[in-house]
Amino acid sequence: MELGKRFTEEAIAKMEPLRQLIVTRLQGKPKAKEAIAQLEAGSKEALDDIISYLKREMLEDKEFRDTLEKMVSEIKAERLQNDSTSMLQDNRDNATGFQTKAEPGSQVNVAQEIHYHKST
Repeated sequence: MELGKRFTEEAIAKMEPLRQLIVTRLQGKPKAKEAIAQLEAGSKEALDDIISYLKREMLEDKEFRDTLEKMVSEIKAERLQNDSTSMLQDNRDNATGFQTKAEPGSQVNVAQEIHYHKST
């Protein structure tokens, strides 16, 4: 699907500063720099490596993480809502039903009960 069919012009304009922030952050790391070059050359496998490097950077630097998350949230907020799929759910006999819709590449966690255990 073309980028312009899923995102507004404003969201697309915000993607370049996000890319630049990531590239600048990872430039000092030779393996990450190599993965970026491979991704820009079309290697989809390099994306997993870049994600790993970014996760590490986000764990080590809260300010970087907060900036990155804010930029991603702004881009997601500008996503076009032209999803024409429907969601239908029919529950019978006191059944519990879950209705979810996931973006490609996203993770959906579904649970009927959530238990929090705190150790002291």
